[in-house]
Amino acid sequence: MIRNILFKIFFFSGIASICILFLPALILPQKITLTGGKMMGYW
Repeated sequence: MIRNILFKIFFFSGIASICILFLPALILPQKITLTGGKMMGYW
């Protein structure tokens, strides 16, 4: 049960941090947006 909770914390905090980090990429060049998408795919 603790392992499940720790997994959820790390998983969702990682997704949230990537989304917040690449939020300005919506107005930046497409290459930056693609880099953020690749990071989400690996995460």
